[in-house]
Amino acid sequence: MLPSLRSYGQMQMMPLNMPFAICAVHNQDIGQYCRTHQLPLCDYCLQEHTYVDPQLGGFSGNHEFVKIEKIINDAIDHMTKQLQTFDQFIQSKKEIPLYIKPDQVLQYINDDRIFEEAHNHMINRLMKYKNLPNNEKIYYLQQSLQDFDQYYQQANLARQKIADFVGKNQPNQKEQINGDGNHQQKEQELYQAQNQILEDNKINDLIQISNGGSGHPQMSQLLSQQVIGLPLDDDKNDNGKKKQLKKKHYPLTFLVQYPGIDEPLSIQVQNSIRIKQLKQLIKEKAGSDVNVDQMQLQEEGGDIVRKSQISIEDLAIKDGATILVEILDKIQTSSAPRNKKPAKEEPKEDLYYLIRSGNADEGQLQEAKTRVSRSLRLRQLKKNIQDELQIQDKVSLKLYLNGEEITDDKLSVEDANILVHGAQLEVEITQKISIEVQGKGKGYQQDVYVQPTDQIDVLRSKVHFFKLFLQRKHIVVEKKSERLIEDFNKTFFDYNLKDGAQLVMKEPGKQAYKTQKQKQEEEEKKQSEDGQDN
Repeated sequence: MLPSLRSYGQMQMMPLNMPFAICAVHNQDIGQYCRTHQLPLCDYCLQEHTYVDPQLGGFSGNHEFVKIEKIINDAIDHMTKQLQTFDQFIQSKKEIPLYIKPDQVLQYINDDRIFEEAHNHMINRLMKYKNLPNNEKIYYLQQSLQDFDQYYQQANLARQKIADFVGKNQPNQKEQINGDGNHQQKEQELYQAQNQILEDNKINDLIQISNGGSGHPQMSQLLSQQVIGLPLDDDKNDNGKKKQLKKKHYPLTFLVQYPGIDEPLSIQVQNSIRIKQLKQLIKEKAGSDVNVDQMQLQEEGGDIVRKSQISIEDLAIKDGATILVEILDKIQTSSAPRNKKPAKEEPKEDLYYLIRSGNADEGQLQEAKTRVSRSLRLRQLKKNIQDELQIQDKVSLKLYLNGEEITDDKLSVEDANILVHGAQLEVEITQKISIEVQGKGKGYQQDVYVQPTDQIDVLRSKVHFFKLFLQRKHIVVEKKSERLIEDFNKTFFDYNLKDGAQLVMKEPGKQAYKTQKQKQEEEEKKQSEDGQDN
């Protein structure tokens, strides 16, 4: 007896978390599909379906089976190819004919958003599809293809609108393109070439199986509507680019009234010459040694020429005009720089925060306050806090908002939501101090976190061996400099102990560690003693 399989309509009424590719009778995964009878089959259904006696519930022996996984993969390949056609169309906007004015096409360009939405939507679908379990892929694929059909129809309609618009605005006259035929012949050849490629795609049959027979129209119509631009204007060259008109040059003759010379000077120049070059010619003609920047020109009856890089043609000085020259005492310079308006100071607000040192056994936290603007970057906020606490370059500083560390220093105070009501900001000032006992093993080495304002005496409660070796009359020195730390009432800041400082407890009169300079001096002393012995 044939199993009663779930139909697509029944499946749409079921909860989404129920797997689609499960046989309703045998509770087995459906792995095959009979294309002849359009039935999905599990392994048990496959045996019953291929039973040769139709009277006992079987079908005829003519079956064409295909694996469900192959249907899914082929359908995904098909959708991927369709997405490529969207990209091709978006790029084809650049090839709208030159005789179509841009403002005429703007009303249709917004339809491209349908293509872009379809593109992004289907990519997200494909990425999500890869993470689905196999028994849910068929149902998901069916829904995806139905949505894809809707996007495809909308996109095709938008493309047709643009193609119709371009077609209506084409001129009736078809010119020869590179001697190979007219526009209509070129478009027909392009259509045939692209249509031939699409004839090799045989995936549509599989798509009709998996999406209930809806299928997709051929893509040849979408691809064949690419229009080739025709350079018809007279002012365009062979490549369709607008020709550049060359400016005409012609001579002009001026009469120049120069101070100290009674007779006017006659000067002949080209209309393209610039004012600075004209001044130089006047200077040479008059035999003067003044700086050209001190010369001020003015057309008789006209305005003073204040620009040096402008041409005679741009000033529209006519042939035969008289130019008056005035020598200034000081070289003309550009106008005085404008006073910049002071930047509008952004209002500041009080920001309360708690200070912690990073120790797990820390008790009550210290509260502090600073002034910030909403656009202040967190990186600058850290520097401001270090300046206010006078701990520059001595500590590592981290910000915590409601218990979570803020790692992006580029955020502003407003973007980090620090000023939101109820937000609690904690500033962790981690000054790491390492302390060890000379001559002892790792059991007498410990790292502690302190604040710069803590007294040295705080090590009694933080370091488990500190009290013991103080009772043994050990002293505390800085490891690198051998500097004695004797006043435990002073702070780490007073001793200029920075983040990462190393302290050593040692017996009095015994050197903790020799510095490089001390080692070098001892070696030189030893060599000198050996030389005296020899």
